[in-house]
Amino acid sequence: MLPRRAYIGIDIGASSIKIVEFKKVGKDLEIVHAHQSEIPREEAINLQKDFSPIAVIIRHMLLKMGIEKSSAIVSLPNQFTFSRFIKLPPVMSSKIGQIIEYEAQQQVPFPIDSVVWDYQILEQQTLAIETEVVLSALEKRILKSFLTPMTNVVEVEAIDVGGLAFYNYVHYKPPGKGIVFIDIGAATTTLLVYEGKKFWSRNLPLAGNEITETIKNEMRIGFKEAEQMKIDQGLTEEESGTSGKVNRSITITLQRLIAEIQRSIGYYRSQSKEVVIEKVVVSGGGANLKGIMAFIEKNIGIPTQKIDLLENISVSPKGTINKTEGLDPAFGIACGLALRAVGKAELNTNLLPQEVIQTRGIKKRQGHFYAAAGLFCLSLAVIYLGISFQTTQLETKTNQIELIVSECEECYQLRTGIEEKLDPLESRLEEVRVLLNHKHDWLNTLARVTRHIPNNFWLDEFIPVQRMKGEAEALDQRPRARGRRQAESRGRPEGKGFSLGDRAMFFKQFQIRGKTKGDFSDVEDFKNTLAQDSYFTKVEVVVAVQDSLGELIEFTIYVEFGDLS
Repeated sequence: MLPRRAYIGIDIGASSIKIVEFKKVGKDLEIVHAHQSEIPREEAINLQKDFSPIAVIIRHMLLKMGIEKSSAIVSLPNQFTFSRFIKLPPVMSSKIGQIIEYEAQQQVPFPIDSVVWDYQILEQQTLAIETEVVLSALEKRILKSFLTPMTNVVEVEAIDVGGLAFYNYVHYKPPGKGIVFIDIGAATTTLLVYEGKKFWSRNLPLAGNEITETIKNEMRIGFKEAEQMKIDQGLTEEESGTSGKVNRSITITLQRLIAEIQRSIGYYRSQSKEVVIEKVVVSGGGANLKGIMAFIEKNIGIPTQKIDLLENISVSPKGTINKTEGLDPAFGIACGLALRAVGKAELNTNLLPQEVIQTRGIKKRQGHFYAAAGLFCLSLAVIYLGISFQTTQLETKTNQIELIVSECEECYQLRTGIEEKLDPLESRLEEVRVLLNHKHDWLNTLARVTRHIPNNFWLDEFIPVQRMKGEAEALDQRPRARGRRQAESRGRPEGKGFSLGDRAMFFKQFQIRGKTKGDFSDVEDFKNTLAQDSYFTKVEVVVAVQDSLGELIEFTIYVEFGDLS
C-alpha cells in the first residue's frame, strides 16, 4: 500500500511546536491531527544557533501522527523573520521586480546578500495609484542552522512567515471585514487588521514570555514557576498577597501591549480612512490567559472574543481531535501553513533559497520525465519503422521553427532598443516615487517647527540640505553687513542643496531661514526650544546677523531629525 498523502503545517514558535495535518475530502477539507510540544527553556534560548533538538521533537511528533516521511510548510519564530508592507508608485510590470529589489536593499535590516528574501504583490483596487507589496526576509545563517538537521526528518517544501500564514487561515473562509486579530505567542504578538483581500500585519515584541518575566522578577522565583503561576491564576481582582502581585505583573505588561495595539490600529486608520473596526479576535497561546478577553475589551473599547479555529473546518472522524473540546487557539498559524500545503492559500511567500526550490522541483519531475522520455523513444521507433514519410514533415517543421527563431531574435533586438529609450523615463519615475513616499513629511515637519515659533518671528525659507563629507561649502553664502553684530554656532554645517538622486539623505537635514524683531538671545531661545523637541536630533544656529538697517535680525538654523518611517 502506498503511504498516504499528508498535508502538514509546522509552526515552530519561541516556546512550542505546533503541527497540523489536513486531508482532502472531495472539494472540502478535514483536520486530522493537531499536536503541540513544548520546547525546553534552555533549548529555546539557543534556538537560532542550533535547531537539532527541534528536529528531534518534530520527528517524535510526526511518528506519533503515524507519518514516516512527508513534506511540510514551515514557519520559524517571528523574531527570526522580517516582514514589511511597502507601496510602489505606478510602474510597468516588467520593472516591478527591479524596484522591489531596490526596496529590499533599503528596508531589510541586514546586508542583502546575507538573507533570503521574497515578496508578494497584494491585490489592489482598480483605481489604485500605488501597488502594495509585502516584503519578507530571513537570515541565511539561521536558515542553514534550521535546514541541516531537518534533512532526515521532513522535506521542507516552503518556509513561510507566521503573520502571513495566519492571514491564509483567516482568509480561507472570510469572517467579514473590519476585524482586528491579535495572535499572542510566547515571544511576539502578531497584529492583523483584516478587510478581506486588503490587510495589514505587524509583529509586536510583547507577548507571553514578557508577562512571565515580569512575574518572575516581582516574585523573585524561577521562570518555570512564574509561568505556572500565570497559567493557574491569570487576571483577577485581587490587590494583595501573592495573587495581587501576580495580577499586577500581568496587568503591567498587558497595558504596554494594549498601548502598542492601539497605536498600531491608529496608524492603520490614518492610512485607510474608510476602515471601521467592528470586533477584536484573540488567538495564540496567550488567548488562554484567564480574564484576558474582558481586559482587552475594556481597554480597547471594541467587542472582543476568543478565536474558534474549528468554526470553518470539519474534523475528521478518524483523527485525534475532539470537536467538542475545540482546538487550542495556539494552532492558528499552523492551520494556515497546512492550508497552504493543500493549495488553499492566498499568499505564498517562500524563504527557501532558490537553488533548493529548483533542486526539489527537478526531483519531483524526474519520474514524469523518464516516463515521457520512454514514450518519446517508442514513438520515434514507430515513426522510423512504419511511417517514413513523416521524416519529410519533420524537416518542414524544423525549417518553420528556424524561421520563427529568426523572427524572435529580431523582436528581441527591437525590444532591447525600446528598453534603452525607456531608461531615462524610468529614472524620472524613480524621482517621482521618492516624492510620493515623502509627500507628507514636509507638511508634518513644517507644522512641528511652526508650533514653536514666537510671535515676533517669521520664516522666509524652509530648505532641505544634504551633508557631504569632505566638502566645505557653507549653507549661507550671503554677504554680511559690515560693522554689525554677528552670532554663529561653534559647529558650522557643511553641505549642498537637496538632490532627489540621493535617496539615503532625503529628509535627514534642513535649514530654516527667517527674521525677528527681537535680539540675538531670542534666536538662541528659539533654537533651544526646537532642540528640546524629541522630533529633532540636532539643532544649530548657522548664522544670526542684523540687516543693513539694523532693525531686524536675519537668522539661519540647521536642523536634523531621524528616520520618519
